Amino acid sequence: MGPPATPRVGPASTLRPHPHRRPEHYLADSADGVVEIIGSGPLCFLLTFHDGVAIEGEGHETYPVRIGGTGRLADGTEIARVMHEFGDGPRGLRIRLTIRFPSDAPEHVLTGHQWHFACEFLTWLEAAHAAR
Repeated sequence: MGPPATPRVGPASTLRPHPHRRPEHYLADSADGVVEIIGSGPLCFLLTFHDGVAIEGEGHETYPVRIGGTGRLADGTEIARVMHEFGDGPRGLRIRLTIRFPSDAPEHVLTGHQWHFACEFLTWLEAAHAAR
């Protein structure tokens, strides 16, 4: 298996937020990849969700629903591992969001992705609540 296909994305100036995932996703299609805000601006990468994602740390076993994936640049370079975990708690839904970047990733990427997760999941939770 070779590197993933190059995402079909135009210049950053032409990007518009994805209507169902805004404001953080500009493209969210498993065939084309993901363009999202990470750090100081949009980053284009291919995110593949699959079993067997290695995420270190304790407590993962307490979340029965686990969705893991690997983010790669168009040349195949791994840039992230993600794990979205969900479970029931005494007061409702519990969510644990984990992402692992390379150890030399700049601090603004780490902080930027915390904000990204906050915006992304708040949008999804608000949409789920409105659909009730």
